[in-house]
Amino acid sequence: MAVLLGGLSLSPTSGHASLFEVVLGQLRHAYRGLPIEAPVHTVPPGAPVALVYRNLSLPAPVESSETVFDNTPVTLPLSYSSLSFASQKVDALGNYVRLGGNARKAESCGVIMVNWATAAQYPALAAVNPAGYLHPIAVTLYAVGPDMQFKLLTDVTRTVLVPWRPELLPNGQPYPFHGTAFRINLDFPQGITLPEQVMVMVSYNTGASGFDPIGIPGPYDQLNVALGGTIPSVGSDLNADVVLRVTKAGWFYPNSGWAGLNGPIVGLKAGNSVSKAPPVAPGNYEVTATAGDSGTEGTVQGTLTIAPPTLESWQQSQFSATQMAAGEAAVEADPDGDGYTNFAEYAMGSNPNSRSENPPLAVDLSAMTITLVRPRWLTGVRYIAEESPDLVTWTPAPLAILSSTLQNETIQASCTPGSVGSSRNFLRIRFTP
Repeated sequence: MAVLLGGLSLSPTSGHASLFEVVLGQLRHAYRGLPIEAPVHTVPPGAPVALVYRNLSLPAPVESSETVFDNTPVTLPLSYSSLSFASQKVDALGNYVRLGGNARKAESCGVIMVNWATAAQYPALAAVNPAGYLHPIAVTLYAVGPDMQFKLLTDVTRTVLVPWRPELLPNGQPYPFHGTAFRINLDFPQGITLPEQVMVMVSYNTGASGFDPIGIPGPYDQLNVALGGTIPSVGSDLNADVVLRVTKAGWFYPNSGWAGLNGPIVGLKAGNSVSKAPPVAPGNYEVTATAGDSGTEGTVQGTLTIAPPTLESWQQSQFSATQMAAGEAAVEADPDGDGYTNFAEYAMGSNPNSRSENPPLAVDLSAMTITLVRPRWLTGVRYIAEESPDLVTWTPAPLAILSSTLQNETIQASCTPGSVGSSRNFLRIRFTP
């Protein structure tokens, strides 16, 4: 089937010639508590670049959903302006959108539809299900190349319940609209990484339209797709009047001859296991870099590694070559004279060259606890809580993690319940390699 564009006839394809070469730079970095973005170079230089990351480290983080495009209303109205695929002989309708947010693993798409058919018009079907009838609806996602070639990303078809248009409102008054609006939601197959810009296409079959027309009349001939017109709450519509219209005559994009036609009302969700947010935590991350306006012209993949902090890397970051030559960086040294060895300063994340900086410790004598905010991800150090009645015999004490961020972790040592009320008890947090 041809794609008609400004007098040109193009064919949908699974790919196209790359206009840019994309090269990843240095991909091994030391953890520094800040986001680390993979360096990218393009040939020719200056092309816009989009980066997405997938965490390869184990255990995998708990994944959450994020809305990446949404022009659906919070409260669904009774009806919507809509397009009849049957009467307009449309097989599919799509809208080209730019995603927002950071998540990029395709997860689901919500669509708003409008049904004009009533139960009274189809008594046999209504007898089977008074709530509505079942009908397949499909959502397809495409990347669009600079030459307006469409590259299939993913598609899904789901049989949904289409509710009958009511003839009366709950208060008994006549229903004021020709159609009734309803939402559907379709989950995508796992593992599809989305580019920054996506063509979202909605399709379904009617008696004479659709990619596989049913061939006989039915309530689906009165099924419409709701048309957008509001500003998206997440992401952006690249051009509200430029939509994809698919008919038996061809694929029309931009939609010449139908000025003012808006695209379907949809909401896209993605998972954060693939994210465009640069990673912070130590680990290995698959990085995909794409160059060009639509993010499909040139692509390269690599593995970004963020190495966890070590005592050696900490020493190199905290001490000059002169200090290291003088032995001030040794683990048992205390160059600032504050009573804490370099190893203790490393374990606490404090400055070994400043005695005026208080260590991140808090002591609560009434509760008999010691709270420490330590750097997260440190290697080569163990934290041991101990208590003693006489400073001679030490036994293990409870040590709990209270909270964690990407940079720090708050731990708390406490005395055992039986020793809290004793006349003498001592508590410490000890650092060992």
